[in-house]
Amino acid sequence: MLVLLCAPSAMACQSQNPSAVEQLENSGWPATDCEVTDRPEAYVGVSQARLHSILGEPSGQELFRLGSGVTEFRIELLNLYPIEDHTDRLFLEQTWSTSRCSLTIWSTDIDGRATSIDAIIYPNNIEF
Repeated sequence: MLVLLCAPSAMACQSQNPSAVEQLENSGWPATDCEVTDRPEAYVGVSQARLHSILGEPSGQELFRLGSGVTEFRIELLNLYPIEDHTDRLFLEQTWSTSRCSLTIWSTDIDGRATSIDAIIYPNNIEF
């Protein structure tokens, strides 16, 4: 399913934002205490290839269209992509989890590259 968001060439999926990559590498995941929710900027603007090289394989992922997949958990995506203009836009939601917390990153196709657009770190016991 990832191929739907990512160009066939791995080079086409590389991040164009070196400072974001440095922040990602130094983000400390999963050492974060996760006592409160956080929206870390280090995970935004990063390619799928880079996310996987830093974080490994996600523990879960889901592909959805904005028009049929918005839940309370995903509501922030509407601030970036108003539903009336992006009903058919495809998103990939990936989650990495530890025993205490989770990191969820949303990606979509931007200029032919699967790029992360939003992220949240949260305690596993939180309800959205």
